[in-house]
Amino acid sequence: MKRPVKNQSDKYASAYSNEIQEGKIQMVDKQITELIAIGASVSANCQPCVKYHVSKARQMNIEDKEIQRAIKTGKMVRKGAADQMDKLLENISKEF
Repeated sequence: MKRPVKNQSDKYASAYSNEIQEGKIQMVDKQITELIAIGASVSANCQPCVKYHVSKARQMNIEDKEIQRAIKTGKMVRKGAADQMDKLLENISKEF
């Protein structure tokens, strides 16, 4: 009896996912990954993370303008999240 195609595709998707997690397949360039880490660190307000990832980016010879772009993007994300939180807190405060 043949297995449904869905099970077979799930099998391949699972194997592919495992290879990605094990580092056998690089989905995103390592430099791009580091720039993403910088932006995420900025948006999370993690100072040690920012220092670590900026230092690592410089060791990888990533251009300063690219590092600055990642920092700017992280700041925009952080500001957007903070603005939304301020609005939520303002609405909650009205309930008191």
